Amino acid sequence: MDWDMQKTSVVIVGAGFSAAASNGKMPLMTGFFDQLSKEHFPELLEFVTEVGCSCRCPTIAQANVESVLTSLDQMRTAPARALCGTLARFRGAFPAIQAQLTAYTLQRLKLGSCVQTDNWAAQLLASCGFATTVVSMNYDNLAETILSNRDGVRHGGRNPNCPHCRMRLLLSDACSCNIKSDELFTQTIRSAVNERRKLTRVASIALDPENVLERFEDCLPPGMDVDATAYPVEVGCDPIWLPEDVKQICKEMSSQVLPAST
Repeated sequence: MDWDMQKTSVVIVGAGFSAAASNGKMPLMTGFFDQLSKEHFPELLEFVTEVGCSCRCPTIAQANVESVLTSLDQMRTAPARALCGTLARFRGAFPAIQAQLTAYTLQRLKLGSCVQTDNWAAQLLASCGFATTVVSMNYDNLAETILSNRDGVRHGGRNPNCPHCRMRLLLSDACSCNIKSDELFTQTIRSAVNERRKLTRVASIALDPENVLERFEDCLPPGMDVDATAYPVEVGCDPIWLPEDVKQICKEMSSQVLPAST
């Protein structure tokens, strides 16, 4: 891997990072309900089967989380006369479904709440410099934990380099940033790249990095030449491109565990 993480300006952490950093224990949106059982969550299982499964996601393991949450919210806020069909049928079971979803979510996420320090993805993120801007698309608690546990991190005060402490300062100063959608985030990148025109290298670490880079090309102004490098990842094994120094660190730290973020 011909890449200097210390001098990297921006790292964008996607949804797959938590799964990689927890060796697959932290679920993605697809696969979130893969451990849902009739024995422990009967009402929730029936509800997810009805509203979360379709021709695009025919099994519980592929159930659409957004559809499930949207349907629950409709049942919670809509008057009874406005509900019909499936939602009307499940309205009486709403308290049980909501309670079971809470219990299942805590159980499902607990499996990935700690990160082994010898994990390749954790070590790669931890090797970022303190001047590196890390952008998380979904407020990744595991990424924040890793970044906040690096050697040399300063917590608290008015000049911390801990990303979590920096966020707390922004919030305490009444930052009024708005939540950005994927499209608005793309426009933000495009605007920044077009204005500065100093971007020279981009790397994508993903199961399908070429696809990510193709989408990133939409952010580049016409005629701008950027060196794009793809680093593919295979589930269940360390990437072959992993730097030797990171491999050595992983080997030395194989018995340690990073604490869960609270």
